[in-house]
Amino acid sequence: MNEPTHQSRGCNNFNNNNNNETHDDYYYYYFYSFFRPKQARDLNLNQSTRSENPSRFALQKLTTEQTTARAKEAASRLSGEVSDDVSKKYWTQARNALRRAMYTLRFDVNNLVAEKGGDAAAAKDLFKTIEALDFAIRSKDLDAATPLVADAASKADAILASF
Repeated sequence: MNEPTHQSRGCNNFNNNNNNETHDDYYYYYFYSFFRPKQARDLNLNQSTRSENPSRFALQKLTTEQTTARAKEAASRLSGEVSDDVSKKYWTQARNALRRAMYTLRFDVNNLVAEKGGDAAAAKDLFKTIEALDFAIRSKDLDAATPLVADAASKADAILASF
């Protein structure tokens, strides 16, 4: 039994001649190119966030003063942007603002605690409070989220005041 050709299956020949080889190459190249192995990262970069060289992470380790400034800016979002969004019941915007702030705040506070010997237990308590706030925002619970915003902002300010 003969196999059907491309034209008998309703496909147009790629270059309008009877050479099916060109069509097969085109089809393979464009539709099966995702099978080719690719590297998702630059292997020449250092993989550690603790070095002075560029790393693969989005957040680079900065000097202590720059890290403190970036952490204070992230903490100010808690009492500003997140608090405003929670009070207006803009749950999606509050969650996004909180997670943006938490991303940098966790990285910077952990680096500051490691460098300057800060209170690791207080930092852990701050992170648990922010995670509880994130859950209250996801649950759309205004009564739980409002005091947690104020509590997280005061804890963040207290930790960052020591640096």
